[in-house]
Amino acid sequence: MKTTVEISEKTQSSNQILEDLLDGEHYFVLNDFKNKKELHDAVKQVMLDGIEKLEGAKCRQLVEKHGLCKLHEYFPADKLADLDLLIKGSHHIKEIVLQLTFSVGKNNLKISDEFFMEKIRLPSK
Repeated sequence: MKTTVEISEKTQSSNQILEDLLDGEHYFVLNDFKNKKELHDAVKQVMLDGIEKLEGAKCRQLVEKHGLCKLHEYFPADKLADLDLLIKGSHHIKEIVLQLTFSVGKNNLKISDEFFMEKIRLPSK
């Protein structure tokens, strides 16, 4: 998946991180960001709600107890596409992605000028 980012001349010349990213030889690895735990917990809740909706409360309880890393042991593989659609279609997830995008722009990429975010469409496989 390719992402195109348009950056104003002023921002580009004043921000070394963005300049490095635009040269095509650098990557930005984001491991720590504002409200990381809260966003993680919110995404996890949406996933668990989807699991319950598709497979029932018992499956949700097992996944909660054993962790999402064990999802494959309790949730049927043939329902993964449906879970994916539920998660990506969630208004709450879209709001989280917008909040994260704004936060990364301001706090991690240090974009000092005004910048605009469009409605984000999460990619499907």
